[in-house]
Amino acid sequence: MIAQEVLDSTQSLGSYLVIQQLTDLKRMLAGQRTNTVVTSFLEYLDKALKARLRMYQWLSKGDRQH
Repeated sequence: MIAQEVLDSTQSLGSYLVIQQLTDLKRMLAGQRTNTVVTSFLEYLDKALKARLRMYQWLSKGDRQH
């Protein structure tokens, strides 16, 4: 799926803006959960968001130490 490929190829992008945009996408697609493709992608997106949030929090902590 192209959307999963995009998430995979942009794994290193974990800025607040990117995370917010992915969260907005998740919210927009939530109403389409009856579609199995959307449900599968939302599960993948959720995992990607959690990973990016962890990265963002880790990077943010590092910024405060300097």
